[in-house]
Amino acid sequence: MGGHLKSFEIVASWGSTGVDLFIVISGFIMAHATLHKERTFSNAKTFVKHRASRIFLGYWPFLGFAIVLTSIFSPRSLQDFDLLGSFLLTSIDMDRLLLPISWSLSFELYFYAIFTLLFALPAKAAKWAIHIALAAILLRMKLIYIDSGPQYFFFSHFLAEFFAGSVLYIHRDKLKSPWMALVFATAIPVAYAYGINWDARNKVARVITFGSGALFTVALAITLENCKIYKAKQWMVGIGDASYTIYLSHLSLVSIFWYSGLRTFLSHQHVLVAEVCFFLYIAATVFISIVFYRKVELPVYRWATGYRPTKQKLACHPA
Repeated sequence: MGGHLKSFEIVASWGSTGVDLFIVISGFIMAHATLHKERTFSNAKTFVKHRASRIFLGYWPFLGFAIVLTSIFSPRSLQDFDLLGSFLLTSIDMDRLLLPISWSLSFELYFYAIFTLLFALPAKAAKWAIHIALAAILLRMKLIYIDSGPQYFFFSHFLAEFFAGSVLYIHRDKLKSPWMALVFATAIPVAYAYGINWDARNKVARVITFGSGALFTVALAITLENCKIYKAKQWMVGIGDASYTIYLSHLSLVSIFWYSGLRTFLSHQHVLVAEVCFFLYIAATVFISIVFYRKVELPVYRWATGYRPTKQKLACHPA
């Protein structure tokens, strides 16, 4: 569009690393949601029901929306997509997924399956199993290179980020020193700078750089809160609650931005007008997602699971 904000261009070009942050947070939240629960079949079944409802009931409306948009703007391309794999989240082939970002949801379901199996272990043993699993994945990354096939999925480097988030939860109470916050705050830009410099978009390099940066970011937030230095404001929590919705909606809304001709129109305007309108569109995307989450997605999830929030916990985390 002719914008001149190079700093935003750099951030946007590496926006996909937000998935690494999502995975670390997911590991943290899954440990929080399961490790203190009684190790019973009933609790495991409830966990599966809640997780599947959260993923699929949030995802299917946007998959349907994507099908409608594709049918209108590019109907011939529908035959190139794996519609069943897209619907069931059984494929991670981005080129054949109607919503390319849904590849990460397949991994998310796999992570949930692992934590379901952990219900078979006492809580203390489950914590040890998480530590051992993290060590095993890191060792696999060092010794064995896997870039395709079922092994890539089941022994993915993303498991390291997920289990790292879980380990962070287990040891969260130890993050109480302001000096730790300083260390994490210093390590974050270093990790991301190395990732950009190495062009670490995939495989082991991604985990070492952007995965570490994501882990340090979550650790910093926990440390700041533990030290009573900073706690997220309510409006930030609101955006965080709707983060899954934002993730699912943004590609379709960007497609509308393109096919409606709005992007082309703005690109011919004064650069300042184009930039302001572009950021207003991003803000509108966030706003629409928050409204959809609160008015549609969250009520549907509560209906499907029988979830009744307390006054202290109204959120329904995307993980």
